[in-house]
Amino acid sequence: MGYYIHSCQKMRYKGTYRPQYILDPESYTWDPLDGELSKKLDERPYVSLSRDRKLASQKKSSQDASTAAEASQGKETEENDEEMSLFDLHMPGVLTVEEVQALDLDHWFLLVHGSFLEMTDLVNWETSDIKNPQSIKGIIAELAAVLGPKIVKNSAVVLFD
Repeated sequence: MGYYIHSCQKMRYKGTYRPQYILDPESYTWDPLDGELSKKLDERPYVSLSRDRKLASQKKSSQDASTAAEASQGKETEENDEEMSLFDLHMPGVLTVEEVQALDLDHWFLLVHGSFLEMTDLVNWETSDIKNPQSIKGIIAELAAVLGPKIVKNSAVVLFD
């Protein structure tokens, strides 16, 4: 199939040819582009069937271990994508936590209303966790992980315009 973006209408024709397979971004296995995968791609921008299967088996194991009272209360064990760090996905081409920590994020510039500040000037920067995707340091670290060291060194971040 070559390059394929599921959300791009002009590329949808590629998915109509059969058989068709898509590479799982986490396990590097080929999964058939069938109704199940296609439906998940319609619902979510990032899909890894190997991760979905792993989460389903973990959910099943924890439900088996839980008591009847907990099951009746409907407790969920599935991970929330908003709470999962980009670093947990181990995506190819994305820097690891250790590689990002080696970058000088403290002195990466932030452009605010025409003035340059350093990240260390942000409230809670020092106490933020780099692996927490909801913290300012986690957001900046994930941005650095996908941009790479050269861009981080020669750029500034604009969060608010």
